[in-house]
Amino acid sequence: MIGQEKIIFSKKLENIYRKNNIQLLCTSLFSQVKSISYFAYLRRYDDGRNFTICNHPEYTKHYYAEGLYITVNELEELRQIHGFSKKLRGFFSKETAITNSLYTKNRHMQNLKLGAKFNIGNRFYMVNREKDHFEVIGIGTSQTEGIQSFMKLCAENLHIFNAFIDYFKDEGRGIINAFKKEMISSPYKLEYKQENKKTQYYNFRTGNEFSLSAREYECLESVILGRSMRNIANSLNLSPRTVETHIKNIKRKAGFDTKDQLVSFFQNIR
Repeated sequence: MIGQEKIIFSKKLENIYRKNNIQLLCTSLFSQVKSISYFAYLRRYDDGRNFTICNHPEYTKHYYAEGLYITVNELEELRQIHGFSKKLRGFFSKETAITNSLYTKNRHMQNLKLGAKFNIGNRFYMVNREKDHFEVIGIGTSQTEGIQSFMKLCAENLHIFNAFIDYFKDEGRGIINAFKKEMISSPYKLEYKQENKKTQYYNFRTGNEFSLSAREYECLESVILGRSMRNIANSLNLSPRTVETHIKNIKRKAGFDTKDQLVSFFQNIR
């Protein structure tokens, strides 16, 4: 949606970019994988605050100023569309984009046009869901054609990308902390499900039609991610007994006897 709020960099943010040579920090990645020339590290917090560290600061300034940035609500929508997976991976090019289901065609094309202006072509994104924010890592090339070969390149070098991300977060800790102190505030905060919202399901094997409350859904989501009852209880500020009660209620509604049956059913319908 072109027309979302335009954001202008503050003088403090410009100074942080000026004082820190992010291009130099990325040199080891660019020398290891020759065709890679773009790196971005983004955080989108649930309360709307966010920051972006990129080796192309001028591109990043325009990205915000033209309202092309992806919001925390859009990232949450992506997570829901793609299921319960902790990490999403996607490509951004003329042919395909991780945000195809969210971006209007106009916003997608504007972003491609802006990237071309700064010699940024195909991009690969990894999106991680953390406790109170999304972490987004972008890796790109100056290529504008050949998305298939770029996808192959990314798949073959994923281990290098993951190693560099760890290196960047360690060596660039000071830069990350500086950006955290001067985060951008966006009006787009994560819209949590209301407690009274119901999610409808139908089990063809048992003939059960049932609904889950928002709290039951949260517990179920955590179970599918493989979390323990104690871990789920701590993250949702509930007692382990209450979590167990919610899971028992879901099994009863869906018509299952075991947790494994429950997990299998919901994984298959996502």
